[in-house]
Amino acid sequence: MAARSSGPVALISIHPQFADRILTGRKRVEFRKMRFTNSITHVVLYATSPVKRILGYFTVKGIDHASPPDLWRRYQGVAGIEEASFFSYFRKCNNGIAIKVDKVFRLPEPHPLSILDSELTPPRSFCYLPIGSVERLTRRIDQSRSESILSS
Repeated sequence: MAARSSGPVALISIHPQFADRILTGRKRVEFRKMRFTNSITHVVLYATSPVKRILGYFTVKGIDHASPPDLWRRYQGVAGIEEASFFSYFRKCNNGIAIKVDKVFRLPEPHPLSILDSELTPPRSFCYLPIGSVERLTRRIDQSRSESILSS
């Protein structure tokens, strides 16, 4: 499960059903109201309540900035969300972003945020993680998997 991050990584809070749709390929874009100030290469998926765990991550194919009607026209076939919910999310917004999903990596089991940093709290929308976060995440998961195999 190796994916090297060559730039900033975003940790996003996402409803569990949407995280699952990304991880299964039924959702190929993630919509957000706020623009990223940095050009991100990876997105780590933190599922909100009741899961409250990191479920996986994906590499970013690109980011599209546009009005909600334009975003819907471009991505409705891969949005993984119903039209009414999409426009409800973007009500009162003139612009939004679509984060295009490239390669998806599902973790073998969900992990708490503390696997990345013991001080990390769930972001309201997203936060930036250090460039090495994806590598650290995969190393810790590989290490915990090795430990569980050895202890069996």
